[in-house]
Amino acid sequence: MDAFSRNLSDLKALFEKAKTYVDQVLEGKAAPNPEVGRALSRVLSADLLADPAKLDAVCTGATKDTLMVMYLSALARTQIGLAEKIGLILQSTTENNH
Repeated sequence: MDAFSRNLSDLKALFEKAKTYVDQVLEGKAAPNPEVGRALSRVLSADLLADPAKLDAVCTGATKDTLMVMYLSALARTQIGLAEKIGLILQSTTENNH
């Protein structure tokens, strides 16, 4: 979940950077860059941002994916721990029988 929070923070920082750039251009403090303007226009007019339901679905899906990866990682660690313990038990049983 930390990675998801970090990514959201990074995304927020990028939005703030874009807002600052646009404000500076509008105030005449920065020269407009047509490429940046077109890129911002494409991003802001994307279906995803225009439809809150789509954005919510993407965020919910990403959250579920992150939680699933965390769960599977914990499950794998548990399985490895159990395999090690079973291996030690079998090893000590084999040594005691000889």
